[in-house]
Amino acid sequence: MTSTSTLLQNILAATLTSLSVSFMVALALVLTRRWHIRFTGDSQLNLPQKIHSNNIPRVGGLAVVSGFVAGLVQLVWFGGVPPAVSPSTAFVLLMGLVPIVIIGFGEDITKQVSPKVRLLWVVLGSMILLRFRDLALESIGVPMLDPLFSSWGVALAFSVFACVGASNAYNLIDGLNGLLAGVALITLAAIAWVAATLGDQKVFALAVLLAVATIGWLPFNWPRPRLFAGDGGAYALGFLTSAILLLLIQRHTQVSAWFGLTAMALPVWETFYTIWRRSRTQVKAMEPDQSHLHQLVRARMHTSLISMAMRRAQRMTLDGPATQPHQMSSMIKAPNSACSPVLWLLHAGAVVAGAINYDSTAAQAVIMVVFAVFYVQLHRALMRSREKQRQLAAALAAALAAE
Repeated sequence: MTSTSTLLQNILAATLTSLSVSFMVALALVLTRRWHIRFTGDSQLNLPQKIHSNNIPRVGGLAVVSGFVAGLVQLVWFGGVPPAVSPSTAFVLLMGLVPIVIIGFGEDITKQVSPKVRLLWVVLGSMILLRFRDLALESIGVPMLDPLFSSWGVALAFSVFACVGASNAYNLIDGLNGLLAGVALITLAAIAWVAATLGDQKVFALAVLLAVATIGWLPFNWPRPRLFAGDGGAYALGFLTSAILLLLIQRHTQVSAWFGLTAMALPVWETFYTIWRRSRTQVKAMEPDQSHLHQLVRARMHTSLISMAMRRAQRMTLDGPATQPHQMSSMIKAPNSACSPVLWLLHAGAVVAGAINYDSTAAQAVIMVVFAVFYVQLHRALMRSREKQRQLAAALAAALAAE
């Protein structure tokens, strides 16, 4: 009992370190903005995936990574004996993280690293982790496919694909203030809960350390954006989260391998559906566009705000609206910070259901099918709504031009 109490105290001390370091690094980056903004600023505002209008530093991931590493170092090497996380696990995890951080922050600063090069470096980091930590999945809970995973090459390839996919999926949803942080925190909370239920202090400690490192950066990203995660932050969060999930599944055979899908429901299905819809239009899978779910949610909220404003204007005047619709559209913008909670709730629904049924592959499959159907229907409805609004805007512009 005393040993468990001491271990929890050590984990608590490490989480405080992680939180403090993350917050202080984020604060330092914000306060020194004028000195590094020309290198770190997200100045490519003309790209289709961008929905902000200010030049904001995109190295917030540096705070998350710094906080996580600081907390992990304290827990492993200064947190007493035996530590919650073994030195070998920590070392391999950090070694795998190195290529991810290098290429991610390299892109954030230079803005010139091609998607293929970034992909290769993420693969390298994943292979380092899986080759030396032996986290390759040996079963996925599907009798017809499980024999394939008896081959080490197949198991490694599938697990590398999972890590790479998670890293890129997290980068794909990094478009709204707080969206990435909120999704990551919900996922990590579910992992920590399952680990605590199973009495796994190692996985619990890793999930909590990464979560509090994310919390340290969150106030600078939501509701007011002063620091974006950038590619480095998104890749690191996705990579570390997938590594912790693989560790949980490897250490506990009762945890379904498909829990990883429900725990990352939103980023996973955003990625799958994006690849599918782009393939239909012969657009490259890595080519940015304006049809991600978070962009559509923001567009719909923007339209709703304009409609409400127009109705208020009509009630306030006797001769019709005091402000024309096209003027109202330029005056009113849906705040990014208000859109993220909508998607947090969508993600949380699948994650909570998955965590409760962590030991049932059948339940995980049902949850993911329900989530996928809901996601696709919502995406299509929002696409139709946006297209309708574009047609109305085009008609209004033509009418104004005729006058």
